[in-house]
Amino acid sequence: MNIQKDFIQVLDELRSRGHLPVPRWPVGLPFSAEQLGLKRRADSWHWVLPPQPFDLSTIQRALPEHAVTYFEYVDSTNTQLMAIGEQNSIAGLVYLADFQFGGKGRRGRSWMSPFGRNIAISMGFATRKPLNQLGGMSLVVGLAVASVLDSLGARQLALKWPNDVLLEGRKLGGILIELIQRPQHTEYVVGFGVNVALTEEEILAIGQPVSDLRGAGVDVSRNDLAVACVQSVSRYMDLFESEGFAPFVSAFNDMHLYQGETCTLIQGNQQVVGRVEGIGLNGELILQTQQGEQRFHGGEVSLRPTID
Repeated sequence: MNIQKDFIQVLDELRSRGHLPVPRWPVGLPFSAEQLGLKRRADSWHWVLPPQPFDLSTIQRALPEHAVTYFEYVDSTNTQLMAIGEQNSIAGLVYLADFQFGGKGRRGRSWMSPFGRNIAISMGFATRKPLNQLGGMSLVVGLAVASVLDSLGARQLALKWPNDVLLEGRKLGGILIELIQRPQHTEYVVGFGVNVALTEEEILAIGQPVSDLRGAGVDVSRNDLAVACVQSVSRYMDLFESEGFAPFVSAFNDMHLYQGETCTLIQGNQQVVGRVEGIGLNGELILQTQQGEQRFHGGEVSLRPTID
């Protein structure tokens, strides 16, 4: 089957008629009508919420220093940008999508987002820093995204080491960093997503506490949010490149959801209980445990509050 042709056919019919007869949903698409953001009423599919597609020309004009690639649908913007990186430099590239059906999260989790309602962006960077100095990158990106959300009026924002942005204690966005090693330097993909508009039904189906900007009363266009996030992440990563993680330590500790709390860190089969003392100069988590101070770097780890 031709996925692109069938997908465009679905969108064209939804745009022209406002609905899609159930029998006209193409068989074999790698996602369901519900995952696209549709709901069945009688014999037709309808948008659950009106989508707000990206306007590539508007975004590109606002980001003259970046080369922006837009996808109506894609498996994962990170996957596509990493594929480009196998042969070519990705520095300065920005990939964004209206619909991801195979978005990548930490620990092998998927990150799917209804068409035209959230943001999914991947950005390419290059660095001369050695690998052992790149540990704080996801934390820097979290601070960059949170600064944008705060400027838009989002309140009760917090960060969760090492990859989550939270609103009122629930997950609002996630970050995924992937590295590409070159002979003389390293390039990396910064992928991030932010929930802009979800329904209660969609939130309940996700299986973990999540939030969205719409539910928090933050009214912003996806175009403006995407541009602001790309600009903020670029500024923060420039500072990280020139000065390392040190300028960000205090800001992250101030926003860390579990700062000063007793938590359990889960890493494979290992569980470590300790008080969160803060973040180190390379983005590592510092726990004060019964065995003394221990430090942990990001990766396949999970941090949870310890319940007595």
